[in-house]
Amino acid sequence: MRLAHAEAFLGEPTDPGYHSESTPSLWHDPTVVSGIGMAIHVGGGLTGFTDRTLRATTSPVGGLWSARGVFGTRVPLALELAYVGTVHQIDSQLGPQSATLLGTTIEAAFRYNPFPRSPLMPYVFAGVGWQRYSIDDSAFKVSDTGIARSDDLLVLPFGGGLAYRTGSIIADLRGTFRAARDQNLVLETPADSLHTGNGAFAPMHTWDASMNVGYEF
Repeated sequence: MRLAHAEAFLGEPTDPGYHSESTPSLWHDPTVVSGIGMAIHVGGGLTGFTDRTLRATTSPVGGLWSARGVFGTRVPLALELAYVGTVHQIDSQLGPQSATLLGTTIEAAFRYNPFPRSPLMPYVFAGVGWQRYSIDDSAFKVSDTGIARSDDLLVLPFGGGLAYRTGSIIADLRGTFRAARDQNLVLETPADSLHTGNGAFAPMHTWDASMNVGYEF
């Protein structure tokens, strides 16, 4: 009886707010080494542009590859840091030339995991990033093709996904929309723009769908 009273006084198992080192809490999971869940993912998929001018100028879909670090796979809120590479074919708007359009994106996003300990984990995310497009052909010039050779953009990625955990391995399907700003790559009306000396550039918003595999620790 005295022992039971002592345990209650010290806030041991009878205290509902007490967590032993082996008991998981909302923001700490002792079953993984990191305590919060950390993962490294690599993957690939498909990507495309949403604007009509870009869809007419580039291949309907392009290829995508990515590497991503996730900090917080076992807690409700995680941080993602990612590199995403893309490739498209791009065609001149004023002639027969074609070239390869390469994209490089570095981004960070916050991710909400409503069921972080479940084997099947839906999630949503939103963030910010930097994106650069470059064309591998020095003959591509705005004056000849209506397309510049490179462009740097601010992008705002957001989307959702579904991950499946088995042991330390995670398989992940995700869809992303990237809203882009400050685009200066493809003229919307190249003939008129080159004649008048000014013109608007087409929006560079993109979508992608990818499959990723990672290791959690």
